Amino acid sequence: SADPSFNCANARTSGEVAVCNDEGLAALDRRMAAQYSSAVGDANAEQRAMLQRTRDSFLRYRDGCPNNACIAETYRGRMREIRDIMLGNWQPRR
Repeated sequence: SADPSFNCANARTSGEVAVCNDEGLAALDRRMAAQYSSAVGDANAEQRAMLQRTRDSFLRYRDGCPNNACIAETYRGRMREIRDIMLGNWQPRR
């Protein structure tokens, strides 16, 4: 079974359940969680607030995905978003 960054015994949302049932998604989740943790550790106060604010919209979007391909792309997009926040290149969608 898949081994994401969170405990699958506590999986409640459709996105969490999908990640727990797919090794590829679990691997993306672990990679993104490690990147997020590292970014939060390196972030200044403004970046940290932006990382935390955008995390909630990432989770909402992931949990609204109709299939695993959407979830995978959402994780890849979140990793780009984290990178861009840390580089100072991130712009909110309008």
